[in-house]
Amino acid sequence: ALPISGSYATGSVTANFNSPYAFTNAYLGGLVGYAGSPSTTFANIVDSYATGAVNQTGNTGRLRSGALLGYSSGSLANVYATGW
Repeated sequence: ALPISGSYATGSVTANFNSPYAFTNAYLGGLVGYAGSPSTTFANIVDSYATGAVNQTGNTGRLRSGALLGYSSGSLANVYATGW
């Protein structure tokens, strides 16, 4: 896969993951929510940033969030986030 390169995000991200189901996977990030999978080539993120706030709430399952990314199975280089 080609890398995510020279990308940026400046807006805020808000999500509420209150699911009626017993288990939920949720990935939320200022730039990328989910990058990578066992069945695909891992995504590498380079020369990129996010500056907005990331807010995630929920009460069930696996909730992963971050100012830059929620989950990545690839590599990171020259990336940063300044949001809260």
